[in-house]
Order: sequence, then C-alpha cells, then structure tokens
Amino acid sequence: MFLIILGIIAVIGLVFISFSATQTAKNQAPSHSSSISQPKVAKILKPVQDKAVSGQIIVKFKPQYTDAQINAHLRQYHASIIKTIEGINQTVVKVPVGQENTIEQELKNDPYVETTQRDYTTHAFLTPDDPLFSMQYAFNNTGQSILGKAGSPNADIHAEQAWATTEGNGVKVAILDTGINLNQPDLAGKVILQKSFVTGYSTVEDGNGHGTHVAGILAADTDNDVGVAGTCPGCQLIIGKILDDTGAGTTSDATEGITWAADNGAKVISMSLGTNDPQSASLYDQAVSYALSKGAVVVAAAGNDGTTQLNYPAAATGAVAVAATTNTDAKASYSNYGSWVQIAAPGDNILSTGPTHSFDIEPSGYNTSQPYYYLSGTSMATPIVAGVAALIASTSYGTSPQAIINRLYATADKISGTGTYWKYGRVDAAAAVGTTPTASPLSDNDITPTLYCVGGEGIPPCATIAPNNPISPSITTGNGNNSNTNPSVSPAPSGSNANNPVSGTVNPSVSISGTPENGSSTPTLSGPVCANLTQFFNTLSSGGTQNNTKVHIKCEPSKSGGKNGGGGGGVNPNNGGLSKLIELLIQLIMQLLQLCGVQTPTTGTPTISGAPSISPAQTVSSAPSSSLP
Repeated sequence: MFLIILGIIAVIGLVFISFSATQTAKNQAPSHSSSISQPKVAKILKPVQDKAVSGQIIVKFKPQYTDAQINAHLRQYHASIIKTIEGINQTVVKVPVGQENTIEQELKNDPYVETTQRDYTTHAFLTPDDPLFSMQYAFNNTGQSILGKAGSPNADIHAEQAWATTEGNGVKVAILDTGINLNQPDLAGKVILQKSFVTGYSTVEDGNGHGTHVAGILAADTDNDVGVAGTCPGCQLIIGKILDDTGAGTTSDATEGITWAADNGAKVISMSLGTNDPQSASLYDQAVSYALSKGAVVVAAAGNDGTTQLNYPAAATGAVAVAATTNTDAKASYSNYGSWVQIAAPGDNILSTGPTHSFDIEPSGYNTSQPYYYLSGTSMATPIVAGVAALIASTSYGTSPQAIINRLYATADKISGTGTYWKYGRVDAAAAVGTTPTASPLSDNDITPTLYCVGGEGIPPCATIAPNNPISPSITTGNGNNSNTNPSVSPAPSGSNANNPVSGTVNPSVSISGTPENGSSTPTLSGPVCANLTQFFNTLSSGGTQNNTKVHIKCEPSKSGGKNGGGGGGVNPNNGGLSKLIELLIQLIMQLLQLCGVQTPTTGTPTISGAPSISPAQTVSSAPSSSLP
C-alpha cells in the first residue's frame, strides 16, 4: 500500500515538473517568432528595437594607412577587416563576440583610428494584409473601396496625367531591400544591375517578398495587359539585396548599398527600411551626403511605429523622409510623423507584385500563378515617392538631386495634416513633372489690370479728379530692375470740380500695351490718370483728326459706383474743336508719353484701359499705393 501511495505521489510530481517546464519554455520563447509567417499580424504596431550586431564594429581609419597595415595593427585586438564601405571610408571590423564594447572603447584612443561605432541591425517596414484585389487607388482614386474601405476621389498622386508627360525614360533607380523575384512577369527585364550584400546570399533572389512588392510599386510594367502598373514604368532598376529573407540586415550593409548604387549611376535610391538606433545617424548622414554628391536622391520610409520616432536613413540629413496616407488622404494610423518627415504618399493597402515562388511573408491564400497582393506601410509609400522623383529626373526639372527634391516638395498637394504630420504635403506626380500647372507668384509683368472709370446713371463716365488731391501716378516699361525705364509723371488733374475734393478710395491700376523704345516688354502705366488722359483723347477723337498712332480708351461705367461715385466734372465728348487745336493737343500728348519713357509706335495699336475706380468711402488726401494684387 505504501508503495502504491509513493507511486501516485511520484506521478503527480512528474506531471507538475513537466507542466512547469512547458510554461517556462513558453515564457522564454520570443513573442514575435511567428509574426512573419502570419500575414495578418501587423508588425508596424509592434515596433522593433534594433540591436547592436554581435562581433562587428564600424571603424574609420586614418587615410594614411593601407589595408595591410590596418589588418596587421588589428591583430592586437584579435580583430580583422570584414569589408570596406567605399565612398565614405568606413571599415567593418570583425571582433571577438562579447568584447565589442571593450574593443570599441580601446579603438577610440587608437592612433590609427578617426571614429568608431557599433554596427546596428535594420529592418523592413511593412504590414502584410489580405489577398489580392485589383485596384491601385494610389494612381487613380475614384472613391472605390479597397479591402472594404471606401476611398475619396482624387486622393491619389495623379499618375495617369504624369505618364502623359513622361514614363521615366530609362532613369536608373536603385532599390535596396530584400532583393527581387527576377521571374516576376511585371518586372522581367527591368533589372540592369544587381548585387547581394548579405552574407550567405549569393544572388538577389527575394525569399521574403518585401523587395519584390516595393519594386512593383516603383517600376512595374504599365499598359502591358499584365498585373499592375508602376509609378515610373519606364525606369530601369538597380537591385541591392541588403536585407536577408527574414527582412533583417545591418547598417553597414545598408550604407554600403547606398554608396554602391550612387557609384553605379542611380538617380534615385529607394529604401523601405530603417533602424531606430541613433548611433547609426552619423553613418547614414555620410552615406546620404555621398549619394547626393554623386547625383542620387535618397528616399526612405519614416517607419511604422505610429509615433514621432526617428528612423534612419529617413531622418538622415539630406534624405527624403516619407509618411503613409490612406485612400482618403488621411495619415495612416501606423505611420511615423513629425517635423522631420518631409512628404507623404499612399501606403495603406497597396496592391503590387509578389514572387512567383513561396516566400517568407506570403499571405494566406496566395497564388503564385497570380503573383500580386496587398501590403501596407511606409515601405509602400516610399517607392511611390521614389518613382515620382525618377519621373522628375527624366524632365527638365531634374537638373540635380536638390532640384528634384525641391520640385517634389514645391508641387506636393497640401492635404490635411500638412505642416503637422509632414512638412510639404502628399506627393503629386502630375504637378511634379509639369503636366498640371502649379500655382506660383506672379511678377509685375504677368499682370495687366484694367481700370474702370467711375460713372452711373446721370453721371458722365471717366470723371476727373480734383486738383486738390495730390495724386502722382507713375509710368513703367515693365523692367523694374532698370531705373532708367521707370520715369514718373504727375499730370495736373483738371475738371470742373477743382475746388471740391473727391470723396472715395482710388484704385490706381491702369495698363498701356505697346512697344517701348528701349525694350520689347509691354509698358505698364500705373496711377489714376484715366480721367486726365481721357479728357485729352476724347477731345481728340471728337475732332476726327488722328496721327499715325491710334489710341483707344476704355472707360466703362461701374454698376456698383452708383450716383455718389465721382462728384461730377465729367468730359463731354461732343465739344468739338478746331483742327489746329486738336493737332496741338496730339503733339502735347505724344510729348508727354515720350517724356514718360514710352515710345509712341507708328504701327500697332497701343491701348490705354480705364481710369481710377472710386468708391465713396474715404476722402483721398495723399498719393495711393500702386502695388498690384
């Protein structure tokens, strides 16, 4: 009996121990171990904390030392060179695992060394979503529903209009990511250069799916009866595999990829990835600066933490940081934001290319014979902006990296959230390439205002201004930079109301069209001189005598002027006059115009439009401003 009781106790003990061990194992297992294989898990809502890479340090050695000297010198640390990041003179050094911090501190004081830092992990930004639907609202949003979410018409980048101007014309764009599926039907033949930077991967073949999806958004063949369209369908692709098939990589591989792409002629570098470790900032700053010096724009994802968290390379100096919007032009809930983010683009539920084989983030129900599916994230917004940058590069606006960047920002749609979530707005491809005109400040020479005389029922049009109002109009030839072409004239006002000041507000805006003596631009007459010149010219016209120059006066009654507009003093066009007097008046007027710097042409028909508009609000007691609206 005792043995039976003892056996029962032993069995209970074993069961308890087994249960405890199972619970301990569950607690110790990484909570995200299955997140990649389950596409409905939103990685962007679980921020990844990047960590220092084991056994690696990034060192900038002084330029006078050769690799052979450096390798010999490193033996004292039991270290060796892994590789050199060309262009920014950084070297990735292998050190004993567990001694990284100690050796880094020793190297900081080493006479061979300028700077040293740890190498950090980096990761792709994505949120796998549901299987395929056949709509790309980012390019043409008609309000269609995407995965059950109704859109807002025109909440898109107006790609179709942009393609009417350019499709990219062979511009080289580098995609630094998990690689690409070279057999994808919408991407076949697009890759002109490829390289794997990841240890253990000899080709750029994409076993993750992220890089292939990004590549399709940027440059999928368009109008080919296959799959989807790309933002820059005429672009050529340079593919750098800097992330492994789990979507992980290192800062050293990423920055090496940047300098490699820049050295190989990329005009735009698209990076839908990043690290949140601030120690990587300096290295990315250097790499981005190098790319700009080589003629390449770096476009990078802001990240999917839903916060103002900085991620690199997006936050690097000179990079274009991209936030994600939805199909209603709202900020995607997961998108990072803040004053450091420059521009936004559609990134939520974006349909694009997938591999023709199984891959790491393959969504449930994916069919490799129809390799297209949706993903969400700033990763998806980034290739849209990169694609638009490449379109700009193929136009006259793309004269330099900074010109491309400036054009991106200047033409962005100022949607809600601009100035808060991002600086400049949501990217607009059509405006960026010049298909859709964009608003710009007008110069004085772009404005030809018309001045209407005061008048109304019972009040003669073009009433004169009383001489007690010291108004001095000016005449310019349209060249504001040359003081010699801007003489002024102050004709003495005349009329029957000489002793009665005119009440009202004078809008001194008038135009003369014609060709000045010293230039080809149209001279502009500014000032309330319509009444005075009208008095001369109406008298002139009534006499029936004309010189070689025809002068047309347009003085239309203002319906809003009412009967209180001008206080009388109008000119009667039927006064008549002796022909001799008329000829003298013509000569006087022509001399006046010549004194003002305006040639009286012998051909053509210059036109003087209008006289001052006067509303009965105030009494004019000083010269009004002649600024244009």
